[in-house]
Amino acid sequence: YSQTFTIIALTPIEIFSLPASHLLRENPVGHPKQPAIKRYGRKHWRARTMYTSDDHTFAICAYKSSPHLEDCVKSIINQISPSSVFIATSTPNDHIADIARRYNLRVFVNLEQPGISSDWNFAAAQSHTPLITIAHQDDIYSPDYSSEMLNAVNTSDNPLLFFSDY
Repeated sequence: YSQTFTIIALTPIEIFSLPASHLLRENPVGHPKQPAIKRYGRKHWRARTMYTSDDHTFAICAYKSSPHLEDCVKSIINQISPSSVFIATSTPNDHIADIARRYNLRVFVNLEQPGISSDWNFAAAQSHTPLITIAHQDDIYSPDYSSEMLNAVNTSDNPLLFFSDY
């Protein structure tokens, strides 16, 4: 049993000024509100981000020769909303390399001090998307995990961290 979590918005929030016509406020009759804009402070405005599967990466943390790694990879690459996927490890071996080759996945090797926190931080640092799920090598994901996660994140106000009792 383990909890799965997705890190949201690793980059700082961009704050910028918008013309008054883009403010979230009641407009004259017949003109809708601008739902994609939220107010932050008196003079700063931020466009609300709507994430897609292109904004999400699965980082599979692999350790030694797990018999469950291939099942984890299959469950991730068979998502309804496919995301980028890679394997991160501090224990490179033929088993991990064979699975990565079979499923055309990149493998990143942590050459620093091995350990679960170091490996997770290393995996997160390899992602170039604002959303990342740190997947354990023995986790199996439902085919709708990515789409359900994206829906939850996109319907939340200012999400910082998403986790589930998955």
